[in-house]
Amino acid sequence: MTDLKTGLTQAQVVAHLSKGEVNVTTTSASRTTKEIILHNTLTLFNFLNLLLFCMVLFTGSLKNLLFILSVVFNTGIGIYQEIKAKKTIESLSILKQAKVSVIRDGVESQIDKEALVLEDILYLKKGMQVPVDVVCLEGGLMVDESLITGESEFIKKHVGDEIYSGSLVMQGNTKVQVVSVGDNTYVSKLTVEAKTFGMAKSQIQKNIDRILKWITIIILPATIAVFLDQYNFMEIIGTNAVILNAVAAMIGIMPEGLVLLTSVALAAGVLKLSTMGTLTQELPAIETLARVDTICLDKTGTITEGKMSVEKVLYYGEDQPEIDDLIAFIVSRDEEQNMSTIALQSKFQAPKKSYDVIHYLPFSSDLKLQAMEIAGRGTYLLGHLI
Repeated sequence: MTDLKTGLTQAQVVAHLSKGEVNVTTTSASRTTKEIILHNTLTLFNFLNLLLFCMVLFTGSLKNLLFILSVVFNTGIGIYQEIKAKKTIESLSILKQAKVSVIRDGVESQIDKEALVLEDILYLKKGMQVPVDVVCLEGGLMVDESLITGESEFIKKHVGDEIYSGSLVMQGNTKVQVVSVGDNTYVSKLTVEAKTFGMAKSQIQKNIDRILKWITIIILPATIAVFLDQYNFMEIIGTNAVILNAVAAMIGIMPEGLVLLTSVALAAGVLKLSTMGTLTQELPAIETLARVDTICLDKTGTITEGKMSVEKVLYYGEDQPEIDDLIAFIVSRDEEQNMSTIALQSKFQAPKKSYDVIHYLPFSSDLKLQAMEIAGRGTYLLGHLI
């Protein structure tokens, strides 16, 4: 095992780098840009229009190619929306900890989490997010695993316990050793398992696809029929005119306006939701949501934001300014801040005067309180008394 005081040497770090044992991930929680473009481009509707486009292009009549603009516009709307959603999703990562404290050659330094290698010694403290899978080398650590498990209860870690990447350190300071990096971490494996894109289609899409399938069945015999009808006039009007007449008949069958109107209506819905802070990954999701009449929610630690605020203060006395100042002084001494302390500091701001502290008990998860004895005033408890 790596020495706790010195950590890895530079030579050991280089050896791990040469083996590829570095914290670089290749997994992605969203589809690639190529997949998005292909999904929106390679459709039956586009194939049929492309066939007609090639027929018109063969005649050299460029002014009759304008019908393809509706296809381009329709495809562009879907591609733009999904790529925009992809960028937004990729910016929302479970792992937010950018810098970590690592011990190498006996020196503690701050490095990027991507520079971590296997067997590195990390120094975790309250408020940090665990960037990789580690094993606890010292006790007294309380972690919150709600981001990866959904359970909001804090878990106490002992020596030898594994701590998964994505966990939040809620209490304590300790040294840990890296046991998994990159694609082998728990969060990366979760990402791979969750990367299943079931492209659900809305009812309107299903109906349009059904129409296009029937059109595909009849378009070939219909085209032949049009050609036979125009064949007798080929010597009079020419081959190009016959092709253009056939294409015009086929475009009349194709539901160009219906498909374009559907995309525009769904895009308008996406824009409306975006003003409300709602992210839509796919255009058909608007229609799918409109058909929902029941929503079932499971209350876990991942639904809430994890932030607290002081809504109201009840005073049992007339010395309100003095009480506010005492609370502000007590929370200002808390070096290992939690959400409750941050909320209190935001409410009561900085203390206006200082006090002579005889004894101070920092916040403890076990006791669920912190205490301070002030000379000439007595002992103040801040927390939950059982």
